[in-house]
Amino acid sequence: MRITFYEHHYTMWMPYEPYLPPRKMMGAGESSFIYLSRELARLGHDVTVCCHTEFEGEYDGVRWKKEITNQTDVAIAGETAHWFETVDAGLRIVDCQCNDPKVKKHWPLIDLVVVRSQWHGKVVEKITEGWDWDKVRVIGNGVDLSQYGPRQDGQNKLLWTSSPDRGLHHFFAFSPSSKRLFQKQPFTSTMPSSLPSSLVSGTWI
Repeated sequence: MRITFYEHHYTMWMPYEPYLPPRKMMGAGESSFIYLSRELARLGHDVTVCCHTEFEGEYDGVRWKKEITNQTDVAIAGETAHWFETVDAGLRIVDCQCNDPKVKKHWPLIDLVVVRSQWHGKVVEKITEGWDWDKVRVIGNGVDLSQYGPRQDGQNKLLWTSSPDRGLHHFFAFSPSSKRLFQKQPFTSTMPSSLPSSLVSGTWI
């Protein structure tokens, strides 16, 4: 089956790299597309990623290119569905991380919307006329535990799988003891610059 990912919306602020673990800061939307494209290729599908990248070519069985593929069996777009105006596909899917979803205008062209939670779905529902939950699938982001080495005693007792500015303060609000642990123990994050000033503590590794 021909499966094509369209990723310019996620990557308009930096070139995409087809490497895992990422060699530079990369968000969940970007990394999830790399994982998914690799796995689909491993299962025998013909997979292409059309995106803003400096690494055109084949990586782990997936073709990476800047040029847009206009005909495919399954089209999967990040956040925005404007691709579906020109792409001929049997199934058209939009993956919504809710960074800046643009699906309202092209809602009739979308067959399925994938969101990370019911909350994400409700966010998109508020800005989309004709929203239909029958077209929505909730699939949460996974965590690749192979990126984290064995925990040594006294280290990494707290694993936060997002940038700290995305709700970490809510966790500490109902768990003060966890905040004390956070202040004393090393922890791992890929986005230290986004840590709220009220939570600056611990050791970034």
